[in-house]
Amino acid sequence: MINLLLGAAMISFAAVFVRLTTVGPDVSAFYRMLFGGLALAVFMWREGHVRRVNSRVIKYAVLAGLLFALDIMCWHRSILAIGPGMATLLGNFQVFVLTAASVLVLGERPGKLFYLALPLAFLGLYLVVGVGWEHATADYKTGVFWGLLTALFYAAYLLCLKLFIPRLGQERRLALMAMVPWTTCLCIGGYILLDGQSFAVPLGMDLFWLVLLGVVCQAAGWLFITRGMQAVSAALVGLGLLLQPTLSYVWDVLIFAKPLAATELVGAGAALAAIYLGTVGGRKR
Repeated sequence: MINLLLGAAMISFAAVFVRLTTVGPDVSAFYRMLFGGLALAVFMWREGHVRRVNSRVIKYAVLAGLLFALDIMCWHRSILAIGPGMATLLGNFQVFVLTAASVLVLGERPGKLFYLALPLAFLGLYLVVGVGWEHATADYKTGVFWGLLTALFYAAYLLCLKLFIPRLGQERRLALMAMVPWTTCLCIGGYILLDGQSFAVPLGMDLFWLVLLGVVCQAAGWLFITRGMQAVSAALVGLGLLLQPTLSYVWDVLIFAKPLAATELVGAGAALAAIYLGTVGGRKR
């Protein structure tokens, strides 16, 4: 459980590091994957996983990397528009998209708790972003749109992993997860080139935040979570992973002085409760 909580706490700083840099959302996403991929490559080499990369792993990693690139690029845009806390909360609505996709694609059916979580999620979403929507700025509305797109693409990425991982042997699963940052990096880098953006990092502090983003959040955080999930029940996994959006909200308030209205606070609590219920509600064959 300690590994799970530590990993979730590490990842909760991802949105903070994105907000602290002065580079654009695509460039920060690129370096996040680059530095995270380098850190995972070192881990793979030390653990002897490099030799387990084959053509099937690469093929799966390309498709998963494309979806993860879309997820990260949308999320970074949302962070810069509406802040780390709300962007992370909206991205975690992937639980409901993933459940719906699992029903349609994998023939699963939602657990009973999911039906309780769904109206609670809509209530939380309305209280967080719906109240006063008509008076919100265009940038704010666009940020909410990017946040919901994040949930969509992240759910698609997770669904791909659900389909791919059973087709790989146990030894090649870590190889796939270590390859995904590299294929994601290539996808984002290709978009940056086509869009005419610069890869330059103007400030030394920008490079510092980007290294932390890749090494701590992308690589170390997920390694801790992966190991922690193996030792606890599904209910504790769901509870532990809630630490990420919760802490992201806390950091947003403490570091960036995010104002909190009572309705938003209640809505965030309802949304977090819904995400937890949706996570542990389970999907049955």
